[in-house]
Amino acid sequence: DELESSSAEEVEALKRQLANVEVASGRKDQQVEELSVNLAASSARVGELEPKVSALEDDLSSAHERVKEYSQKITDLESTVSDSNAKFDSMDTQLNEIQREYDASNETT
Repeated sequence: DELESSSAEEVEALKRQLANVEVASGRKDQQVEELSVNLAASSARVGELEPKVSALEDDLSSAHERVKEYSQKITDLESTVSDSNAKFDSMDTQLNEIQREYDASNETT
């Protein structure tokens, strides 16, 4: 009798453990399903964003090219300004020389 009672208790304990495992397994299955749905939604969102990222990369590349062009234009303008300043300095020197010669010729007359 005791053996039967002990075996029946063990069987009941095993049944409870099995029920607990089945419940836990059901929760895991539900979590896997939720993760699968989330993954699918994330993949869809990535698919939506990829063309936008590509377009932004193209825009960035174009902007970089424009920056290089503007940088070259600025360099060219700086060179032109430098050349102009040198010419103005030369003219200023020539004007000063002419002014001195003029002043000197007026003093002698």
